[in-house]
Amino acid sequence: LNKDNSMEFFGVPFETTKYLFDKTLELYLGTDNPEIITSARNKAALVGYTEMVKDFASDDPTSDAAKHYITMLTNLIDKVDSISF
Repeated sequence: LNKDNSMEFFGVPFETTKYLFDKTLELYLGTDNPEIITSARNKAALVGYTEMVKDFASDDPTSDAAKHYITMLTNLIDKVDSISF
């Protein structure tokens, strides 16, 4: 989730987007355990950031967008041991 473009992309405030995303994870996973939700959120982000790096880096690996998502991916990779739910 990107706080800066939630209104533009989803048409709703960031807080609403975050609530809907978290609630969707809770319902999908069948739990409201914060550790499980955070783990699932990190796994989803890792997959998303990987896709964004692929898209932006294939066009221009030195672009600000590519660097941003590479940094996000690098910061997250040690927090995820598997992408299985």
